[in-house]
Amino acid sequence: MFRQTVARPASDTDKSFNADRLFTSGPAQIMTLMNHAWTQRVGRPGVFRQAWEEDPVAVMANPGAYLTGFRPPITPTTPLAYPHAIEAFCLENTRVVEIFRRVIGHFVHGEQLAVPPDKLIAANTTDIVSWLRTTETLFFSPLPALVPYAVTSEIRNDPDIVRRNFYYRFFGADLLHPAPANGNIEQMKPAASNRDFFPTFERLLAEVWRGIVNAMNSSGRRDTDDAAIATLTTRLHDIMADRRLGGNLQREEFYSTAMLSWLHTALLWNSPIVTALKAEADHPADRLARIGERVGLKPHVHSAAYIQMAPLAGFLMDCIATGTLNDASAAPFYYMPGAGPFTNFSEVMTQLITLYMRATGRDIKAAAVTVTQRA
Repeated sequence: MFRQTVARPASDTDKSFNADRLFTSGPAQIMTLMNHAWTQRVGRPGVFRQAWEEDPVAVMANPGAYLTGFRPPITPTTPLAYPHAIEAFCLENTRVVEIFRRVIGHFVHGEQLAVPPDKLIAANTTDIVSWLRTTETLFFSPLPALVPYAVTSEIRNDPDIVRRNFYYRFFGADLLHPAPANGNIEQMKPAASNRDFFPTFERLLAEVWRGIVNAMNSSGRRDTDDAAIATLTTRLHDIMADRRLGGNLQREEFYSTAMLSWLHTALLWNSPIVTALKAEADHPADRLARIGERVGLKPHVHSAAYIQMAPLAGFLMDCIATGTLNDASAAPFYYMPGAGPFTNFSEVMTQLITLYMRATGRDIKAAAVTVTQRA
């Protein structure tokens, strides 16, 4: 590649000029030359342009051409809000990250899962090689330090520990599956953390359930406590705001939610990667279980509840984070059918409570709820 670049012309003067230009070039310029050689490679068996290839410089110089290709188009003013952190936390408890890490490992280290189908770039087909490469590059490799949401460095070199640290600081809780054996416990469980997040969250669900039950009663005693709901939502709002003070943890939240959203999306339908792994099913949790079986790692036993609960919990936390539903006058929105600015908000809360109980084994609907501190 480089030798041919220098020796390509016949003139010795040109060769000297090219050699001097080559060795005085910077990394970005050398990468441009390598990218050109890659895109123009020809003439060897099994060497062809693949479906996942693209010119990153051209795409970054004109992002609108890519964004407007969606339906409806994504314009410069289209908001793309990333999910709330609790959605990533719920999804990661299923072990989806560890399972897909094994999937990618099997594909790149050998052919245990067969060679993924690859197509020419001109073919009008979906290529899982693109998905595998993107997933490995963005979520299982260190991002360049200049990327705004890069979270790893020489100081914190394990992205799994970075995410656990983030979850613990934000929710005061670790993931349900074991941490890496070499993980630094002080990095994973720092002193500054929202240790009362889930106790407060459970008390809120209990108060909302009390309101739902009373809303269905046509007679008898009603002990709904709107003031308690307002106090608990305000408390959740405040402890989340404390962790985000001054823009703190925004890189960690964006990285964690982006990663789990990417993997979640792959499970929402019988996507190319699901099909390639022969894991087609009617529910994301069943697809995850079949993929886990292929790579020898079982997901959490209540993965179905966690996957269903994730977007509902995220929606609730986003509502609370805005601060607009955190006073006593807004409390009925959580439990009264048809009330509030959101359609079927009380139905969302009913479903969330049921799924939370199924996932955690906590009896939120019991008349007396004993709330204990999480480890």
